[in-house]
Amino acid sequence: MCRGAKEQERKKKEEAYGQKQEKFSSAPLLPCSPAILTLPTLQLNLGLRNEFKEIPSVTYLGGRRGGYEDRIKRPANLLPSDTAGQAIATFHGDPVIAYNEKSQIWISDSIYSKYFSNRTSAKHIIFAYSLLRAVEERKKQLLEASNTSQLTDRQTKTLSFFRNRGATFLLTSAISASLEIILGKAIPDKFILVFEGERSPQEATTFWTPIVSVASAFVEKLTPALERGLNNTERVKSAISDFTSFMEATQEPNELIYSEFSKKVKL
Repeated sequence: MCRGAKEQERKKKEEAYGQKQEKFSSAPLLPCSPAILTLPTLQLNLGLRNEFKEIPSVTYLGGRRGGYEDRIKRPANLLPSDTAGQAIATFHGDPVIAYNEKSQIWISDSIYSKYFSNRTSAKHIIFAYSLLRAVEERKKQLLEASNTSQLTDRQTKTLSFFRNRGATFLLTSAISASLEIILGKAIPDKFILVFEGERSPQEATTFWTPIVSVASAFVEKLTPALERGLNNTERVKSAISDFTSFMEATQEPNELIYSEFSKKVKL
C-alpha cells in the first residue's frame, strides 16, 4: 500500500472512531463499570468539572471518555480522576483502599458514593489532593537529599518510613485524622474543608508543607501498619491513633505553625 493510501486509511479510522464516540465527547463519563454510570453520577461529575474551571492551573476531566483528540492530548496541568479518587479516599480514612484498590473507587457503587456526592466540591478535592502532593514532595526531597548530602538521623528514619509501600497514603491519612488538633476546633464534616479563595494545586501544596514537616517527626508511630504491607485496616487505625496522640502532645510548641495554616482554611 502506498503512503497516500495508508494516510487515507488512517484518516478513515480516525473519523470512524470519532463518529462512534461522538455521543460521549461532551459527557463526563467515568472509567468504571456501567453500573455506576447513572444520571446523578454524570450530573455530579459534570458539576465538578464546571467547578474546576474556576480554579487556576488545573484541568479535571472527571474520567471523561472523549473522541480521538482526547486520547492523544493530555493537559500538562491535568488532575487525573483516579488520583483524585485516591486522595479523597485517603483523606477520609481509607488509605488501604486508596493504595490497593483504586479502581474499586470507581467500580463499586458503595465505595464511590462514600467519596463522591453532592457534598464533594472541587475545592475540597484540591484540599485533599494537595495534602497528598505535599507528602509526596517530602519523600522526593529526602530521596534527593540522600543522593547529594548526609541526612540527619531523623531524616534517615523518615526516609526509611517512606521507602515502605503505601507510606505516603498512610501519612496523608494520619495528618487528615489530626486536623482537629491542627485547626484547634471541631470538624463536623470533613467534606466542608477547603482553602480560602481559589487556590491552584501547586499553591495549596505549599500550604501543607509546614504541616507535613511537623508530622514527619512521628512517622515511626505509623510503621507497624506497614510491616506486612498497607493492607490491614485495624492495624492502620491503631497506628494512626498512636500518631494523633503524639500530634496532640506536641500541639503547644507547634501552635504558631498550626495557627498560620488555620488562617488559610475555610471551616
